[in-house]
Amino acid sequence: MPRLDSKPLLLLCVFLSFCWSSPKIKPPVKDRLVSYTVLQAGTTDIFYEGRYISKDVYLQKNQKDLLSYHRSIEQIFQMKFKAATQSRFQLIHKCSKARERKLLRWAQVFFEQIYPLYFKYEASYNFRLVYFKNRKELQKATKMNAYGFYLLGDRQNPYHLTKRTLYSYCNSGIGTLWHELIHAFVDINVPVAPPDWFGEGLASFYEEASLRRGRVIEGYTNWRMPALISAMRKKKTYPLSKFLRGYYFYQVHSYPQARFLFCYLWMKGWMQEFTKQFLYEILPKYDRLSLGDKAIALLEKIAKQDIEIMNLEYEKLARKYPRPQKLYRLQ
Repeated sequence: MPRLDSKPLLLLCVFLSFCWSSPKIKPPVKDRLVSYTVLQAGTTDIFYEGRYISKDVYLQKNQKDLLSYHRSIEQIFQMKFKAATQSRFQLIHKCSKARERKLLRWAQVFFEQIYPLYFKYEASYNFRLVYFKNRKELQKATKMNAYGFYLLGDRQNPYHLTKRTLYSYCNSGIGTLWHELIHAFVDINVPVAPPDWFGEGLASFYEEASLRRGRVIEGYTNWRMPALISAMRKKKTYPLSKFLRGYYFYQVHSYPQARFLFCYLWMKGWMQEFTKQFLYEILPKYDRLSLGDKAIALLEKIAKQDIEIMNLEYEKLARKYPRPQKLYRLQ
């Protein structure tokens, strides 16, 4: 009888033993933060936690959720807060009653007028706002040196107590609120974080806007322009063909460069189309290394011109606006 080689049999036994004894690999948990339910105009029902419910049911549920979240925030930060809610916003705060009303009104108007322009999915969860008494208290409690910030949501647990939350302080102003709300809107619409030039560019575009007679007035330059113009004169800025291929900011003037990019898109009448297509047709479908190329191709398609030609116009326009001022459409 021929001799059997025991080595292959031993390896097979080890492999089978591993397969039988190893725990089963769980499939990835579905992203629960993005609803993927397209906005419906004209309905009186409210989309909440993945389904449409009547306004009366929503109000009861929202009040219950607010009380629970209020208690949780007080326990986390070990301090007393007030609580209020309006529309799709829950506000846990240490502000005056007048400021409370303003914050909720600013948030509601911004959501009603700006959200449908760029974002196509229903908000499945309420937006959370936590406002401290002043900036010093905000920094001490959160360890963040900022006027305000938004913590990205936990995509598997939308009820995470400290994430999916906008943090600021009572007198930080309308610009901080609207800037951070853009981050919140993006967070619940796409499953991945956008590159800095997109996320901060779009958000900072709305940090210099105003509310007049109930309307959001957009399209302003702001205090960031001198830094951008100075960098351009010293030839320290990247051309758009390079700037858009970066995922993170690596230059101190990248922030104003990204902001004026969206001012430029707004002036040319391209901002809404570019924003929506980038959010839904590019960002969720391509890896980070490809996003810049796809963004440039999209811009060239919308503008019907080469990115280098756009860069020349972009820089020429930037130099014309050294101070905060209202911009106007070019087309």
